[in-house]
This record gives sequence, C-alpha cells and structure tokens, in this order.
Amino acid sequence: MQTLAAGSEQREIEAYQRIIDLKTAELFSVSCFLGSKLATGDAAYAEAAASFGRHLGVAYQMYDDLADYFGNEDDIGKTLGTDLASRKATVPFILLLERLPAPDRAAARRELATGDLTQWNRRVSQMSELGVFRDVSNGIADEIRAGVEALKAGSRRPGVAKLQGLVSMLNARVDALRPR
Repeated sequence: MQTLAAGSEQREIEAYQRIIDLKTAELFSVSCFLGSKLATGDAAYAEAAASFGRHLGVAYQMYDDLADYFGNEDDIGKTLGTDLASRKATVPFILLLERLPAPDRAAARRELATGDLTQWNRRVSQMSELGVFRDVSNGIADEIRAGVEALKAGSRRPGVAKLQGLVSMLNARVDALRPR
C-alpha cells in the first residue's frame, strides 16, 4: 500500500495509520503475542501482550518517521530524507502539509510527488515552527501509554519488565530527537 501510494495526492492520516497498522504494528503485535504465548501458555496475557505490541509498533513507526526528519545520521544509522526521497507521505509530512500556507503547501506537494529534497532544511524548520515535532511526539506518547495500559493485567508476569524496558528505550530515542 505504501509503495503504491508513493507520490500520490492521497495523504490522509487515516491512510497512513492503515499502512503502519498493517506493517510495523502487526509485526510487533504478532511478535509479542507469540513470545508471551510460548513463554506462559496464558491466552489472556498473550492477547494483552499483542495489544501492547500493536501500540508499540505504531509508536515505533511514528518515531522512525520523525527520525527521518529530525535524527542525526550517525545516531540513527540511516540517511535522513529517505521517506521524502522515495515519495512516502509519513505523519510528519502529512501534518506539515495541513499546516503550511497555500503557496508553500503546493510546493511541498510537488516535492513529495517528485522526491525533491532541495527544500529539505526549510521543511524541517517549518515542522519545528508549526508544532509537527511536538504533535508527533505526543502521538508516540499516547500510543506508548495505551500499550502500557494493555500490559497492566499481566504486570506480574515474567517478561513484562523487558517489554517496559522497550518503552523506556523508545522514550529516550524520541527525546534525543527533540530540537534544542
């Protein structure tokens, strides 16, 4: 879906959420479900772990998309701008498009349609100025809270501390991206 939508005019947040639900969220959910089911045999706990994994997967994908704009290449281990260069509309760019004045919005849409990175620094600055970083990081925090809430029923289970460690690690990674 994401590859077929590359450069298209459909940049709705719902389409983005569907893509990450089918991609990263499902991978994390299945991994947490299988690991907990094999470790405990408890179906209810496995479902709670799967719910946690789904939320963590959404949060991680949003982090990864944010890192593509605000990361440091040496720290995150990937080249910045690859989503825009490959014409993928991710949540930071979708929110930016919603907030830009009409002339800038039209130019940004052309950049997405062609994978043009010539205005890269300007777009990242606009994301900071228009609250895109703040709102995406808040969305990540919301997903993490929902995932932690899903785990509460099995809080005494082995492995929950390790899953919560993933949350701490992701929170630290998001904080490291924060523009100073």
